[in-house]
Amino acid sequence: MIKTLTNISISRPRTVYSALLIISLICLALFPRIEIDTDPENMLSPSNKDRLFHNSVKNEFSMFDKIIIGVVNESESGIYNPKSLQAILTLSDKINTIEHVLPQEQLSLSTIDNITQGEFGGISFQWLMKNAPNTFDESKAIKTAVMRLPLLANTLVSADGKAAVIYVAIDAKSNSYKVAQQVRSTISTLNVSDKYFISGLPIAEDQFGTEMFVQMGIAAPMAGLAIFILMWVFFRSVKLITGPMVVAMATV
Repeated sequence: MIKTLTNISISRPRTVYSALLIISLICLALFPRIEIDTDPENMLSPSNKDRLFHNSVKNEFSMFDKIIIGVVNESESGIYNPKSLQAILTLSDKINTIEHVLPQEQLSLSTIDNITQGEFGGISFQWLMKNAPNTFDESKAIKTAVMRLPLLANTLVSADGKAAVIYVAIDAKSNSYKVAQQVRSTISTLNVSDKYFISGLPIAEDQFGTEMFVQMGIAAPMAGLAIFILMWVFFRSVKLITGPMVVAMATV
């Protein structure tokens, strides 16, 4: 059988290459039907007990996948200045208008409470930053409130005041790439010198999957060209090089 196939391949190269071309075209026609899934959770079956427990805990405690937006200002005042805080407020408000974002679950300086001692031993809840401060003194007042509350210090703002975060909850992590792209577009309109970073597990999974295939589309042809050039340097024969290159491309 092996000898027969070998003899056919050698004696009828046009037939073999024609068949290979037809097979490749059929596969290429079916290519749009491929579903790409880069979610590591789906490496486990939907009925896996660990996955079921994980999802039940998330549902019980109303936990959602979150995109993390970091804001860094390395000046002496850090993020506690009117311009930076105004940008955080504006960004937080605009993020809440993006599709697939859950506004009620957002955590940022503009969406949390400042908990203080009220009258007659009561507790007072007020917005920490309902409006952006206009002066550095008002910015310092926000800093004092943040550092006084253990739930906020080193959670929403770093201990040195140089960085703050916005936690953006989304309805499904498969939408994280689209949300992140809109967040980046919004950040570009803020006109501030602060540095912004977007992270979080959904970004690592969904964006990695998207960007990976973009990079493959660039890197694969470049790798093929490099191999072609190296084979030309070694063999100096187009006919000899063409065979392996066609087989490699058809295999991919």
